[in-house]
Amino acid sequence: MTWPSRRETVISTAMVLFMVVLAALFFFAADQLIGWLISLVLSVGK
Repeated sequence: MTWPSRRETVISTAMVLFMVVLAALFFFAADQLIGWLISLVLSVGK
């Protein structure tokens, strides 16, 4: 077993943080869109 170099660790950490932020933004946008669509559908019956 060999330990990753400092450079590999930093790059991997940065990639993971970037993907987490990207996923958070995607799910936030999806949640907002679904919430808007549900409120639109529920307000049609009023």
